[in-house]
Amino acid sequence: MPTLEISLNHNLTQKEALSRIKNFLPELKKQHANKISNLKEKWRENICKFSFDVKGYEISGKLIVEESSILIEGSIPFIATFFKAKIENIIRKESKEILHRK
Repeated sequence: MPTLEISLNHNLTQKEALSRIKNFLPELKKQHANKISNLKEKWRENICKFSFDVKGYEISGKLIVEESSILIEGSIPFIATFFKAKIENIIRKESKEILHRK
């Protein structure tokens, strides 16, 4: 399966970044409810293992909140390779909005 690796820098405390990013997956699902289903996430301290379906295809991975960055690692179905850049852009845009809110 093709992989995604996205690193997002932030200027927050790790605790604040963690608090904000915990809203990321549910908010992404809410905004794209017509495309995303079967969201599962399991947090253990600053690491989240997640999975969800996008139009019937499973996306899974790990989200790690660090002191000054957030790392998102995941796998996408081969068919979604053509949309990899679009997927990355959506993740970057949505997470940036969450991390930079006042």
